[in-house]
Amino acid sequence: MVFLFSTLMMFGQKNHEKPIEWSKISLTWENFEAFPPSENPEHAATSSTGITYSWSYSTAQGVPELRFSVHTYFYPKKSWVDSLRKNPALLKHEQLHFDISELYARKLLKALKEYVAMRNIRVDLREIHREIEAERKFLQNQYDKETRHGTDKAAQLQWEKTIQEELKKLEKYKRN
Repeated sequence: MVFLFSTLMMFGQKNHEKPIEWSKISLTWENFEAFPPSENPEHAATSSTGITYSWSYSTAQGVPELRFSVHTYFYPKKSWVDSLRKNPALLKHEQLHFDISELYARKLLKALKEYVAMRNIRVDLREIHREIEAERKFLQNQYDKETRHGTDKAAQLQWEKTIQEELKKLEKYKRN
């Protein structure tokens, strides 16, 4: 018997947007396709990123066998930059938002691999995802707060170092 469940946390798919999957390739300003929300946006840019995951399980061998897939995406049609404030430092700041989402995708994949299938698989996996997604959102906000949206150069450099170290610790959970 095979059961298939899929949970996707994807944003921006209404316009048949093709998201960009995370990789070592860096974002460019051309990836920011949306328009700023007003003539004087509060921030210079916004990156829309997210994690998707899907899972299935089978009891064909008498023991639940769990399979899953996790991805990190950047959504160009939901991401924008104020063309008058474009600069390399700002692009690095926005790239790190994408990298933070990748860090949490790896944490999700690690948690899924460590999960022992129980009777309430659907509830358990939903809770694992909910906790990791809440942590991801909190860290994204903390990053903007501590770096003042990338304008505090010393804080920005420290965050870049920290996130790269954390990604390296979870290198074995990198998918591409």
